[in-house]
Amino acid sequence: MRKMRSLVILILVCLPLSGLFSFEPDYLNRVTFVNKTGADIWYVFLSPGDSGEWGFDILGSERVLEAKSSLSFYVLYPDSENNFDIMAIDEDGNTFILYDELFSDDSEIRIVITESALDDENPEMGFVEVEFENQTDYEMMYVFVSPSDSNMWGVDMMDDEQTLGSYETLSLLAPSGEETISYDVMAVDEDNDEYTFTLNVHSDYADSEDVIRIPIEYGDLSD
Repeated sequence: MRKMRSLVILILVCLPLSGLFSFEPDYLNRVTFVNKTGADIWYVFLSPGDSGEWGFDILGSERVLEAKSSLSFYVLYPDSENNFDIMAIDEDGNTFILYDELFSDDSEIRIVITESALDDENPEMGFVEVEFENQTDYEMMYVFVSPSDSNMWGVDMMDDEQTLGSYETLSLLAPSGEETISYDVMAVDEDNDEYTFTLNVHSDYADSEDVIRIPIEYGDLSD
């Protein structure tokens, strides 16, 4: 989904990445989302400020940000501070949007979602389930999926306590639509080795169960 506009999905293509810096654990910062809307939040999108896309739902297919609860994620961005846009959708379809939130290395980031961020337009969004399977013998500590029009890796799609074990799957949700959108993916294993590839996202490439299955494998190891 484009910010304030359309929707998307995906197919797998192996292409070189460009414009993105190498992973360094010391560059990670933590963002904590706090739900004070009074309702459970079903979807959260954290989009780099330099991207025109909302990208994947970071809660995934199995998590909900319950009312009066919080959830933390790691983020990776190139400068000492960068802007991000946030969109959350609750159980009733209400949409909450925060633009140009400044993320800074000076402190951990706290995003409080309240009714003051309620947006008048509620997008009708369909989703496809996207399963990333770790087909290596190493535990994946981080999985970043960032729109290719951004110069940031953005958010780790697992929360700050989650990892992806060998031959386990990470189930995410991507907005479904007719346009093709490109995403860069970086998984980082327990040895800080990077597995990178690019996805082109389109609604025609889900299987009969409306799932797109994507391996993370040794062939994706960065040089």
